[in-house]
Amino acid sequence: GDLNDEQLMAWCQERGGARTDEECEVWNGFMMKRGWRDEGRTILERRIRESALEGKPIETMFDYLDFDEGRDPVSVRAWESGSVK
Repeated sequence: GDLNDEQLMAWCQERGGARTDEECEVWNGFMMKRGWRDEGRTILERRIRESALEGKPIETMFDYLDFDEGRDPVSVRAWESGSVK
């Protein structure tokens, strides 16, 4: 069955241990750039092809996950490009 957020967090902590806020911040910073100019790029490119997402502005694994799950991370970050007034 599906787990809710609290159940999923408990499962993760049981198997991997609790993490400090600093450890979470470091991991998040790493994952936000995963696939962008690193050894993860090959895997990312393969997943993009397998999911027929060629042509989408996917730069990182998180971008891929968003597009693969039906979200558009580019429109969410529109303020970064100055396109929102």
